[in-house]
Amino acid sequence: MESSITIPTAFDPKFERSAELIAYLTKGITYRDNGNIRVAGKSELNKIIAEKYEQNDFIGANEILGAARNISAEWTSFKLTKRVSKSVRLSMSAYLKVIKYSSQNKLSLADSIRKILLSSAVIRISYP
Repeated sequence: MESSITIPTAFDPKFERSAELIAYLTKGITYRDNGNIRVAGKSELNKIIAEKYEQNDFIGANEILGAARNISAEWTSFKLTKRVSKSVRLSMSAYLKVIKYSSQNKLSLADSIRKILLSSAVIRISYP
């Protein structure tokens, strides 16, 4: 039994991050076309660039070429979110306190840990 997944290739501009994620997962690129954001794989790039040149859309073709040149750099520095993951070990009581703090302030667990650690780091820097 074969299963196939249809991956969208055209996105509304407000879903730009979703398009970037799809491009990252499929090892493709994102480019703008007629107000929409499109995702294209490596195999489709030559065809798309040729179509742009036939339509005398040299700016669009140049943008796609630029995105294709940067494709390897995008894969290595792809940002899903604005975070840096670090491992933090906590005792059970400290962990429960962080959970309580995050639920009281309506923050994620990671944001709570960052906020708590940042405040203690500032105090340690200020008072050696």
